[in-house]
Amino acid sequence: MIRFIVAALSGGMFGAGLFLSGMTNPAKVQGFLDFSAAWDPTLIFVMSGALVPMALAWRLAQNRAPLVAGAFPAPPAAHVDP
Repeated sequence: MIRFIVAALSGGMFGAGLFLSGMTNPAKVQGFLDFSAAWDPTLIFVMSGALVPMALAWRLAQNRAPLVAGAFPAPPAAHVDP
């Protein structure tokens, strides 16, 4: 049950951030992707603004156990061919 609550809160915060930044408007996202017309760079500011809290969370999560799971999954040991 706690995993569901954490997932719902995380999704709600993500959706609220998208709504507050105006990224739920398809015209705004299309304006960012359309370089030939009037280019709208606001999506870059939204993405770069997300880097700071993510970097802090990444730093704080190092050498800690997850809150709602037993352990973080280990990376696969399989060799990847180039």
